[in-house]
Amino acid sequence: MAIGLMSLNANSQCTAVATLSEDFNNFKKFPDYCWSGTIAQDCVDIDKPAGGDMRIALFSFYNATDPIYLITPELSSINGKNVLKFEIESGSTVGSTVQVGTLTDPTDFSSFVAAEPSFTVTGAMTHTSIPIQPVSGHKYVAIKFTPTAQYKLLYVDDVEWSASASNSTFDLNEVKVYPNPTSKIFNVESTLDIAKIEVFDASGRKVLTTTDKEINLQNASNGLYLVTVTTNDGAQGTYKLIKN
Repeated sequence: MAIGLMSLNANSQCTAVATLSEDFNNFKKFPDYCWSGTIAQDCVDIDKPAGGDMRIALFSFYNATDPIYLITPELSSINGKNVLKFEIESGSTVGSTVQVGTLTDPTDFSSFVAAEPSFTVTGAMTHTSIPIQPVSGHKYVAIKFTPTAQYKLLYVDDVEWSASASNSTFDLNEVKVYPNPTSKIFNVESTLDIAKIEVFDASGRKVLTTTDKEINLQNASNGLYLVTVTTNDGAQGTYKLIKN
């Protein structure tokens, strides 16, 4: 069954916002309050457990492995300083992954660009993304749930979009990743004390870990990669790299 789009609540006046703090308790249905998502036999919906607060449920029903997206209202502050923080709980997600990224439009899932590597959900946890870098034309942040089979369930709650309070990042201008795009070799140049460099593909799979500042991707497939630079004091920065 093909995935269709949930339309925005026609009664909502959707204007860009700079911050978010959403616990979904005021939702009467989904979509609402300018949030949106994908639907294939009720893939995304509100859920209220007995004795608990409202939350969002993402469920792979007929569609076994296609990604399911929960998409924020339009944001005016995708500026490399803000992070997305949210609570997630595995209903039945063994092997399934979650990834944060940005979109140009809530109706265009093909525009999704990963902001950080994907991760596997185990039990209940809180995830805080790295500071999300701007991408030209992108106005929305999405939580992308990629199930491994039918009937995989993920709960999302207490989503916050705000400036990072962490000291674990550095000024991204302190590192230069070039050439970008690259056809084979790229370089990482910085005066920072770099402990390691990790390269992930767009699905979040780690391609390599190295301390070399000249990195050869000759044998890697063309496409989008995320380059995470970690300094000796534990600070990190992530850069998008295109191989063509």
